[in-house]
Amino acid sequence: MKRIFVLLITLSIALSACSTASNTSGETAFSKKEPVTSFSVLLPEYKPANENQENGDHIYDMAVDAKGNLYFAYNNVIQVLDNSGKKLKEITQNGKLGFCTGIAISGESLYVVDMGLNGRKRLKTFNLKGDFIKEYLIGKLPGQCAGIELQGEKLYLLCVSDNGIGNGKLFEYDMKENKLKELSFNNVSAFTVYKDNSLIIWQEADYERGIAVYDCEKGKVTDEYKKLNDYSQDVCYNPGNGYVYLASGSVIKKYMPGEDFTETVTNINNNAFNRIVFVNGIIIALDGYKKTVYKVDEKNLNQKSGKIINIISRSPIEGEVKQNKAIEIFTKKNPGMQVKFTNIDVSKYDDMLNKKLMAGDNDFDIFQLDCQELPGFLKNNAMLNLDGYPEVRNKFNEMFEGFLKNCTYKGRLFGVPLFSDVTAWAVNEELAKKLNMENPSPEWRWTDLYDYAKKARQDINGDGKPDTYLFAEGGKRFPAFLDQYVCAYMSLTEGKADFNNKEFISLIKLWKRLWDEDLILKSFEAKRGKTDNVLLYNQYLNLSSGNSKMLPTPMLENKKVYPVYLSYFCVNKTSRNIDAAVDYLSAYLSKEVQTQYPETGEALYKDLALYKQPEEWYEYGLSNKENYNLFMDVINNGVTRQHDAEIFIYIGDTLEKFFEGSITAEKAAEMINTKARIIVGE
Repeated sequence: MKRIFVLLITLSIALSACSTASNTSGETAFSKKEPVTSFSVLLPEYKPANENQENGDHIYDMAVDAKGNLYFAYNNVIQVLDNSGKKLKEITQNGKLGFCTGIAISGESLYVVDMGLNGRKRLKTFNLKGDFIKEYLIGKLPGQCAGIELQGEKLYLLCVSDNGIGNGKLFEYDMKENKLKELSFNNVSAFTVYKDNSLIIWQEADYERGIAVYDCEKGKVTDEYKKLNDYSQDVCYNPGNGYVYLASGSVIKKYMPGEDFTETVTNINNNAFNRIVFVNGIIIALDGYKKTVYKVDEKNLNQKSGKIINIISRSPIEGEVKQNKAIEIFTKKNPGMQVKFTNIDVSKYDDMLNKKLMAGDNDFDIFQLDCQELPGFLKNNAMLNLDGYPEVRNKFNEMFEGFLKNCTYKGRLFGVPLFSDVTAWAVNEELAKKLNMENPSPEWRWTDLYDYAKKARQDINGDGKPDTYLFAEGGKRFPAFLDQYVCAYMSLTEGKADFNNKEFISLIKLWKRLWDEDLILKSFEAKRGKTDNVLLYNQYLNLSSGNSKMLPTPMLENKKVYPVYLSYFCVNKTSRNIDAAVDYLSAYLSKEVQTQYPETGEALYKDLALYKQPEEWYEYGLSNKENYNLFMDVINNGVTRQHDAEIFIYIGDTLEKFFEGSITAEKAAEMINTKARIIVGE
């Protein structure tokens, strides 16, 4: 049930938890009438016991007994409250508790992991009256304990590094045998007691989130569910309905193990939940930093919900700052209506969405669609044409023109921007001074690149060998211009492709020459971030680029085109709630929503004066005039990526033959052109 409560994640979630449809303000105790109620936990003044507790002014863990009484681990005290928020007692072991980060209850016993004033990690047991019973010296654990669970005589502990960040490891402590062992799981973020004497375990790594069911008696994994696209601070299991509930920022979700999606239960504003438990049919969620507890009666919540609009997505967007603000605006205009998010596994999303649209399903109202998947859906006219809804269409009048262009197909406004992503090359200004190089013109072309790459190869460390580069790439298989070229000369929606021409042939010859003459550094790290010996590196471009020096990628000879990634909100044309769905898109596109946080990248409106300065944690301020004009130029000349993976694989394979010398550039262009025309159906 336990989750790493990371400060950086907390900051991000606190930023993104602005408003919701839940009504919790002013509640002082749990109410049987309201579906969501809350109270604050009153705690003694925080006094760090040692230097390891400097950031310890929050509730680390929570447990609930059979009567509904709540137990809170707060440094050197266990605070006990009844289910109305009234304080019952404090458990301190006569001042011997040191640093409590994990608690659990089994029957009439309370189990507490005490990290100790001197770093000695012990398991202490009490009865529920608070009387001390027994102490176990657990043994050597890495970092700090971030939560515990019990199954019989075995205690399971989630341990993270001392700073609370990353690579959670799961341990099993046999209290009867006094033995500790590490289980073979890495990057554990949360776990909970599950059915049949097992645990269900969340693992996160490289943006993939795997779920494992571990049989505690057999000591092995019995089920695995891969790539659920939701992060979680904590999870808990409801044996009554079989669902696992997730605390994800300000959002509480539910997930049926084995399914490909999660559903929103509720979204509670201005919170970042670090603990969630289920008892007597009620979900109890804790925001440990705000020291606030919420009680969610899901059955009552469903009964009190009015009409619901359902948004299905491929990414966990509920709880984000803009969605929360849009919900606030929407529900003011549509009182009693609720907004529900269903997040479908990204690997299954496109196929599931296509089947639902083709079947004319009307159980969802708004759906997310990425630009790569547009062609088939556009040809099948699967989305509502929003051009006839002025509350949406008119908002584009004050946006950068490129957004309307890329949301329109054959006169139909098929969607609105949900996410946007454009990149440019940032300049390492310190290195530019050392190299005594002037920046190229914003109108530079790929044909200019060679001369700049030659000038950038200099010896600045005095060892007699050139050690600096103009730019870096991960490898030669996919040229830096390829994305741009495909956007300009290949269209799956229009059924056109053109690779067999002088420009493409000259570009692939240039690419080979740059590698042959060692003018490109092979390094993913240097491509994606600033390094000492590379002049230009990729960086996201938005209206919060401050005074940093940025350059567009070089232009093609005959077309001014820049690749743009867009993800859209579209309305299901068979929805039963079309007017409400359009209202939600109107709220989402409002200036009040879209100008809150320009650092997130989705800057839609042209008037820079609308945007507030980014949060203090963000590296840059609002863009200067030069970077504003660059962003406008890239967006307005942007073409969305509608790429087919098959053609990119084929291009890579064919170019490798050219680089090896087994075919000519002309033959490579001819082969790629033939394949591309087959793919687009030309």
